[in-house]
Amino acid sequence: KKTWPAGAENWNRLNGAEQAVSRIEAQLHELETRLATPEGAADADLCAQYARLEAEKAAAEQQWEEAMESLEAFQAPAAGHGDPA
Repeated sequence: KKTWPAGAENWNRLNGAEQAVSRIEAQLHELETRLATPEGAADADLCAQYARLEAEKAAAEQQWEEAMESLEAFQAPAAGHGDPA
C-alpha cells in the first residue's frame, strides 16, 4: 500500500530537482553572457565551468525525470487508472 509520506517524498524530490535546474540555468545564462565577450571566450576556466554546469544540468534534469516518473507511478493507482498505452 502506498502512503502519503512516500508521495510527499516524491514531490520533494521533484521540487528539489526543479529548483536545481532553474538555479543551474541561471548560472549558465550568466556564463553565456560572459563567454560572449572576446575575453570570456578566451578564458579556459569559464569554458570548463560552463561544461561542468551543463553536466550538472543534465544530471538535475535526469533526477527531475525520475522523480516525475515515481510521482506518476504513485498517483496512477490512487486515481483508479494507469497509463492507457
